[in-house]
Amino acid sequence: MKKVVGYVQLLMKNRFSVASNIVSVRSRTLFSRNDLTANKNLCESISYAFILASLFCSFLSLSIPVHAEPGDITLSIYTRDLMQYRENLPIVFNSGTQTFEFLQPIPRLFLSSLRVDPIVKDSSIKTITTEFLPEGIDFATLWSLHAGKMVSFQQGTEFYHGKILRATDTHIYLQPDTTQSRVEVIDKNMLSTITFDSLPLASGPSRIAWNVFSKFEQTAPVRISYLAPGANWRAAYHLWLMGDNTAKLQGSYSIENTTTRDFHNVNVELIAGDPLLGSDDAPAERTSHPGGFLNSPDEWNGYQKYVLPKSIDLPARHACQIEFLPTTHVSGRTRYVIENATLESAPVICELEFSLGKNHARALPWGEVTIYGDTINGGTFVGEDYVGPASAGSNIKVRTGVTFDITAHKERLKFERKAQNESEETTRVTISNATDRPIPITLHEPQYGSWKLLSSSTTSGRIDPSKTDATSIEWVLTIPSQSEDYVEYTLAKNR
Repeated sequence: MKKVVGYVQLLMKNRFSVASNIVSVRSRTLFSRNDLTANKNLCESISYAFILASLFCSFLSLSIPVHAEPGDITLSIYTRDLMQYRENLPIVFNSGTQTFEFLQPIPRLFLSSLRVDPIVKDSSIKTITTEFLPEGIDFATLWSLHAGKMVSFQQGTEFYHGKILRATDTHIYLQPDTTQSRVEVIDKNMLSTITFDSLPLASGPSRIAWNVFSKFEQTAPVRISYLAPGANWRAAYHLWLMGDNTAKLQGSYSIENTTTRDFHNVNVELIAGDPLLGSDDAPAERTSHPGGFLNSPDEWNGYQKYVLPKSIDLPARHACQIEFLPTTHVSGRTRYVIENATLESAPVICELEFSLGKNHARALPWGEVTIYGDTINGGTFVGEDYVGPASAGSNIKVRTGVTFDITAHKERLKFERKAQNESEETTRVTISNATDRPIPITLHEPQYGSWKLLSSSTTSGRIDPSKTDATSIEWVLTIPSQSEDYVEYTLAKNR
């Protein structure tokens, strides 16, 4: 629209100049000296007409919103359902007040975070108002996304609040937020008020209307930024066990776009962090993934940032994987851990610990690891676990699951009350190894209250703990193949 109006202004300006010349020529060749006054008045009338037309075109250029072309887009995506949208684009400003409209690919956003800022060194450009204009409401998608969520309705004088179980073209099946177990069927046509937990989804492209004042004509870059739901990411690892305490590790970013809009040729930053939003519960009630890492070159405010090397496409409701850790050889060790054993259960867990090596200078984000046995060309699935965050050059630990050929059993052999709050108790943990090789075992026993270790032994005699602190005792021993051993210890407790 701006280009069209500018072209009309230029055309009117040229017509004014040409018409004045024609009138001037005609005044000298066709009119007599006595008609000069009338001719002059005629010229002035025509000039005023064209001046008014030019001013009218200028008014149009300021009152009609200008649709700006898309610019360079960067998405900062977090490990929760959150992204920060930033777009930089050059804008040609006229002198005075004008309105620009920017088409947006995101149907809903957090309005308090919306900003449109000119990137200028002086105050020659000032924002008057900024508005978000959604185009219609896509109710079909809206109902499907809110299935299982809490909503509020008003039907006449009746007020409903509960969880949507299902929505058809004509009715809503609602489970009321009460202690009674029932389902209410509500006629959509009778609803007078519907309250959703977020801005309704737009059926067409949303717009941002920016009303701005510029002191003079200029071209300046503008940045649009806001927070919005609709994207998340996580790290996905694959670990292949090669034998002889070696393995191969590979990692990829899994990026998901859950919106109904496509993103084309966008720059992406992945933030390993879970920032608080104003709508969140108290921090103690929230479940979040671990955040960033210390002493990292890309670390700031406790978060870790990973920048993709080139722009990518993110289709609507689509997830893509991008490799960030090529298949790498790692070395380590296997150990078997017994922890939190009770009199009813004492599972033995297989734990793998690998070193990333000094050559791997990048921290690994928190993510899920899938573990395979035998070979990188296929292998048998042996378990899943979570790793990270792991700083550069550190070790990573993964657990494949509970063993079946290495078992343990815990029993209390003795309990004696010495005084009202003092007692002595003797506990034995018996470990059986049915494999054909010696197995290293780490026995980790948590302790509570005030306590003192009086003695500990195995079938071979006394054994000292390998680690002791205020809340636990840990022993390390090796169980020969096709045999069993135990750790027996006595504690004095003061409760």
